[in-house]
Amino acid sequence: MKLTEEQKAVLEGERGKLLSRYLEWSILWGEALGATRLVPVTNVHCILRTPCLKGISERTLDTYLDEFRELCSHQVECITLTHANCTDLAVLREKGLTEKELNFQQELHAMAARAGVRTTWSCAPYQVGAVPEFGEICAWTESSAVVYSNAMLGARTNRNGMESSLAAAFLGWVPEFGALLDQNRKAAVRVELRVEMQSVSDWGPLGYYVGEQAGSRIPVLEGIERIAPAEAKQLSASLPYAGRGTTMFHIAGLTPEAPTVDEALDPGQSVESLSFDRDDLRTTYRKMNRMEKGEPIDTVALGCPFSSLDELREISRVLSHQRVAPGVKLIVCTSRHTLVDARSQGYAGVIEEAGGHILSDICPGALGHARPRNYVSNSFKQAFYGRSALASRTGVLPLEGCIDAAVTGRWLV
Repeated sequence: MKLTEEQKAVLEGERGKLLSRYLEWSILWGEALGATRLVPVTNVHCILRTPCLKGISERTLDTYLDEFRELCSHQVECITLTHANCTDLAVLREKGLTEKELNFQQELHAMAARAGVRTTWSCAPYQVGAVPEFGEICAWTESSAVVYSNAMLGARTNRNGMESSLAAAFLGWVPEFGALLDQNRKAAVRVELRVEMQSVSDWGPLGYYVGEQAGSRIPVLEGIERIAPAEAKQLSASLPYAGRGTTMFHIAGLTPEAPTVDEALDPGQSVESLSFDRDDLRTTYRKMNRMEKGEPIDTVALGCPFSSLDELREISRVLSHQRVAPGVKLIVCTSRHTLVDARSQGYAGVIEEAGGHILSDICPGALGHARPRNYVSNSFKQAFYGRSALASRTGVLPLEGCIDAAVTGRWLV
């Protein structure tokens, strides 16, 4: 790894032992993946994971908090936003946390803010103020946000974890490898869309299917005339889960680095050609849908990735003048900033009056407290979480179908 004089000084302890250690981690990570230098980063989406479950030992809390106090004695070097949390910070006391655990959460939040971290607690940073420019070097964490940033915005980010994202934020550098390099952003799989997409949810099966076929290779999609932000969000969310975690896609004529199919492809690689038709759409839906017609459901979860204001408006429109069935939890996740706007516009009131619950800050994948058994969502990624992390029987439906399930308490497909 070739270091600048400034980087050498930080490694030698000029900015303290902790940042020296974080820089050493970054160097080792970069070297393991072939990086030869560290480059400036200007936009970070960091995991500020907090041990917020009841029963965490005091020793764990103290160790975590001591390191974070030291880290936050410094200021972040660039725009830094936080990923979704593991609980809704507005209802911590209702969760039964001890005073020490409550104080931990409050101090953590305050320290991060003083250090310059924007505590947005969102899995979709591009919806809450972090919209990087074309070619901008980022260090983002959440898998769908990484794909969205690379593909739809043309920014450049690898997938980061808690340590690497915090190192990037407080050091201002990241190792240069992977999706930060031109040669690693070219497509090797060509996919022709041969079915009309009827709903936002249909983009989830497309991403899942392409991820299965492409693995870690980057796909270029053709036959798509337009794609709305909510559709691109679902495509970005499902793409990494079926394969080996590719970090981007191209859409010929739409995404920044793919004015044509040929310009998106890597001329040095062999290209696999695929198609996605109506049968593929149906087959992929069946892979995630595990319930029988008429079967009772207990949980409907919307907002993976977090619902935008437009999506909250649409949920309130479909749910208007209806009532969630007894025994069914309708959970909608969004960011705290979006929720403020949704309340001012009246969308949140409609959802809550119908018996729905709107949570902010919390990742929909962390809904273990809801104890879902038969779990319905409009998101392929959320259904994947329900099946794998929550051990639930799952189903994916368009928004209207999800609302029907919440209102009737039944899987009607």
